[in-house]
Amino acid sequence: DYGILAKGSGYLLHRVLDSLIDYNFPILHKIYRNIQSVEDNIFRKPSTKNVRTILLVRTNILTFRNIIFPQRKILKTLEIKDMDFLIEALEVYFSDLVDHIEKIWDTLENYKELIEGVHDAHQSLLSNKINDIMRILTIFSVVILPLTLISGVYGMNIGLPLMASPWAFFIIFAVMVIISIVMLIYFKFKDWL
Repeated sequence: DYGILAKGSGYLLHRVLDSLIDYNFPILHKIYRNIQSVEDNIFRKPSTKNVRTILLVRTNILTFRNIIFPQRKILKTLEIKDMDFLIEALEVYFSDLVDHIEKIWDTLENYKELIEGVHDAHQSLLSNKINDIMRILTIFSVVILPLTLISGVYGMNIGLPLMASPWAFFIIFAVMVIISIVMLIYFKFKDWL
């Protein structure tokens, strides 16, 4: 477009940089959608597979920040008036570019904090899930331990009480069931189950 060229090289530079900076906003929007998707996934079903996705989004944010950081410095330099190819009237345009790049930087900072919060929430959810599993396994082990002890003792080939009784099996079995039920009731009463 000859109209742009007629306004000078400074204006052309502004238009090119403005187009490049505006191209970043759809990328930011996509990153935000990815963060929301990861957040929805971890609350729907926390699993170790989500860690990879979280790390991928975090890497994208950090890479984008590394790309934007030097651009901030360059645009701040161009905002200064004493450049030979920039006329004073373009100062407002370059200030606008600096504002846009700062907005992108601030948004990336927010996204970085968001994904770190998502990562922390994911770790907490996984930790709670593991704690629940360990609690159930511990309760199961505690219930099985006395039963194993009783069956181990009465499995020995030595004279023990009730061994001569024809009802020994049923009595021992009933004692084992009663112990299990009492333990489960106790665990339920303590709100461990």
